[in-house]
Amino acid sequence: MKIEGILSELRNIAQTDRKAPDAKQRPSAARSGSDVVQISDRARTLKTQQETAAAALGETPDVRQARVEQVKARVSEGYYDRPEVRQAVAESILNSGTMKEVAAEKRQVDTAKASMADTPDVRQDQVAQAKQRVASGFYDTQEVRKKAADGLLEGIL
Repeated sequence: MKIEGILSELRNIAQTDRKAPDAKQRPSAARSGSDVVQISDRARTLKTQQETAAAALGETPDVRQARVEQVKARVSEGYYDRPEVRQAVAESILNSGTMKEVAAEKRQVDTAKASMADTPDVRQDQVAQAKQRVASGFYDTQEVRKKAADGLLEGIL
């Protein structure tokens, strides 16, 4: 395997890898010649903002209890029994996009129902075959009776 141009790429990286003007450096690390981690003021600010946002999110309740109580009161007062309120709620649900999924599922159910409607309840070919077997005495043998009984028991259990 041959790697071409790797040295020039490394040189370019070294040249573009400059110290951030707002980065702070530990004095002892710089003198010892060891590796140094530098964190810019911008990174420190972002970290502080992230911690503040996380704390605020942690204090926010998952359920707005006041809103829940308001809705309960409206239900008990019959607010949602008014036709104009029902219409507004229905429009809101339809416009939310949730109904698209429900409509897609309904189409699938309707398609399945249509397919089932096309399938006859009685399969005439199977009935004709059974009649022919009865007429020929096929079911009168001990082996066939045993298999039929075993099949019935398996279906029941």
